[in-house]
Amino acid sequence: MAEGGPSRPRPATSRQFAEWSGRGLDDDRGAFSLIEEELVEVALDGRPARLLERDLRALSSPPEPSGVRLLPAQDPFLQQRDRATLLPEQATRRRLWQPVRGPCSWTGRSAGTWRARTARAGLEATVEPFGRPSRAVREEIEAEAEHLAAFRGRETVSIRYAG
Repeated sequence: MAEGGPSRPRPATSRQFAEWSGRGLDDDRGAFSLIEEELVEVALDGRPARLLERDLRALSSPPEPSGVRLLPAQDPFLQQRDRATLLPEQATRRRLWQPVRGPCSWTGRSAGTWRARTARAGLEATVEPFGRPSRAVREEIEAEAEHLAAFRGRETVSIRYAG
């Protein structure tokens, strides 16, 4: 999805940490002060943020994301509070965070939404890309949908592109 991903470290401001942890900003500043000597200042979207020094190397040259993922609508990674960091464009966020659609991503970025329903022995998927996916990306979407169909015990899959 966005840089950082579910298991990668990411920089944070005190306010972001407070929102993520559900703590008050004053309480958060106290928590940050306990590990002050382990933190380094970095830039996050042009603003100062802090990061554990031991994570700096991992973020300085992260691997390039690849592949297509069709995530469920309520995927835990999407339940993060800082949705603007995951997907900066507000209009696109409105399209993505809906209870009946999941995100479709390729090369590590949210690139559309998708939904599926079962029909007879098959799975019918509708993908609504935010842009125009290349032929290679469409092939990867189809392969990912076939994996999901098999996982759901469906023999066939059909994909429709909307939008």
